[in-house]
Parts: sequence; C-alpha cells; structure tokens
Amino acid sequence: AATDLAATSVMSGDASSGGRHVVLHSRPASLATSSLDVGMVVVGLPGPEWYVGVRNDGPSTFLPAEVSSDDEQFAVTGGTCGLGLPVPPGESCTVYVTFTPTATITSNYIFRGISQSNKAPAVQGNLEWTYGIGRFTPYLGAFASNVKFAGADSTGREPYYAQRVELDLFGGVRYEPIDKLILDVGFISYIYPGQEADRRATASITPLTGSPQWNEVYGKVSYDFGLATAVGSFFYTPAFQAASGSATYLEGGLDVPVPFDFTLSGRVGRQNVQRNANFGWPDYTTWNVSLAREIIGFTLAGGYSDTNIKRRAGLGNDLTNAPANLGGDQYSIASGQFFFSVSRKF
Repeated sequence: AATDLAATSVMSGDASSGGRHVVLHSRPASLATSSLDVGMVVVGLPGPEWYVGVRNDGPSTFLPAEVSSDDEQFAVTGGTCGLGLPVPPGESCTVYVTFTPTATITSNYIFRGISQSNKAPAVQGNLEWTYGIGRFTPYLGAFASNVKFAGADSTGREPYYAQRVELDLFGGVRYEPIDKLILDVGFISYIYPGQEADRRATASITPLTGSPQWNEVYGKVSYDFGLATAVGSFFYTPAFQAASGSATYLEGGLDVPVPFDFTLSGRVGRQNVQRNANFGWPDYTTWNVSLAREIIGFTLAGGYSDTNIKRRAGLGNDLTNAPANLGGDQYSIASGQFFFSVSRKF
C-alpha cells in the first residue's frame, strides 16, 4: 500500500522571535518523498517504521512544535521534527511513521439496522489510502467482513443465500472548507465474491431475483462543535440489490465526548426502496446508540440497534403481481439487538 505524506502537518514557531508563538501561516517546506510503498502488511501484525525528511524551504529558521498525520491509519512515532529543534533554511528534520491497518471483531455485523451475520460474530478489516492536497483529501479504501444472510423459502425455514464474504471498495474526496467542517463525496461498491443462489436450493426455495451486489454514490458532512460532533450522510443508487430499483438512505447523528474518555454516539437513518418485494424488506427507519472507549490501544464499543420493521410487514406486490410479506425468520435480524465490538490499529 502507498500513502501520501503531504498530509503530515508541522506546526512551527519562529526562531527569530524566540519560538514563543505558533505561526498561523504555513512555512514553505517540502518532503523528501511524496509517498511511501509499505508493501504488504498483514492485519494483526505491526508494519515497519519509515522515515521521511521535511526540508525548510523558507528564508528563516523555524522550530517544529507539533507533528501529526490526518490519516488515522498512519501514526507518527518519532523523528527529529518532534523534538522542537530549530531547522535552518535549506536544512531538514525527520518524521517517523508506521502503517496501522484496522481490524474489528464484532458480536453482530449490523448494517442499517439489519444483521448481516444472522446475529453471529464477524471479523472485519478496513484499509484506506489517502492523498492530501491542501484542504482536499482524495482517498481509496476497502472493507471486508464475513456475512451470513437469513434468506428463507416460503415456509421461512431454509436459507438460500450462498454469500459468505462481503468486500466493499470505495473512493472519494474529503474537503475541509473551514476548521472542524468536513465535506465528503464518494462512491462505494458492495461486492459478494461468488454471489449466487445456494447450489443446495430445491424447487421449494424461492430463487434469487437479481444480484445482491450494488453500487452507491454518497455525500457526508460532519462538524465539530466542541461539545459534540454532528454527522450526516446520504446514499443513492439507481439499481439497488436484488433488482429492487432505485434506493436512498439518509442518516444523521451525534458523537458526544462524555466523562472518563468515553464517546456516546447516536444515529437515526431511513431506508427507502423502489421495489420492496424484491428487496425483501419494507421502507423503514433505524436507530442505534453506542458507547466507545480506547483502552491500551484497543477501541471497545457496545450498543443497541433497532428498526420500526413489523413482523409480517407488507412489501407490496412481487414480480407475479401477488402480495408479498416479510418472512417470519427475517424479522428477528431487524428487531432490537445488542452488539459489542473490539477494534485495533495494528
């Protein structure tokens, strides 16, 4: 994997005035290399430490005061830039960084209020590459998880979905027009390798309609008010999974710092689909609340998720123009459920 290191920021004080203040403008500086190829890094094992030189291209000496990266998967681990030593014009200091891909173990993979693992545990990995250009940050990434869908035949007993792995590929651009306000637009593709109806299916099992895979475009916004961070997102696809037509998902919420370094989060979302009988679910509202805290390098989170989906909810007419209803076994994976996860940047 490669990353752009221009996103690394160096706050500096002016040595000519004793280094007693932090300048509000950026000192002219350049990096010895614009990107690093860290090769293959196995999730669960630490990557190697790399260093990059930061050269002072300005006319006067500056004192580095703070070194950081806006990509949470890359940690600044040391280097002379963080020692507060003066860097004369034309000279360089160094920044040490490590690549830290994230991995998560969760008791229940819940997506938009519906369990994607049939209420079973899931192991997940996430990888993101960013490239900082001023206030713009283009990015590409991937997410993977095991899944187990609760599809059923007309009696609500026999599963017919064969998908066991979900792979999401995404990319977009984040923009920070002012401090603490982040705008994000992008594209995401939900892929299920080997997706098809279970080969064990029999004549009694309703065949799949269309593909479970789909693509979406999205827009996101967040603003840190200090006491809380407000977040919102909107997703749209002209061709949702299972040939269910166009669909939208709108979500909003808050992340609130609370005592003892916990973060309390809440979300409310609304899923609307053109052809509910194909999708297998009615239009619905979902909400969740969670509490998270980082402990010795691990992020622990727990919460509760629910929807307003009712048992045997009507889905309109199916492809044969016959009335369709929510399967009995499906209701359980959209009703109230607790979840717990442990994640770590390795």
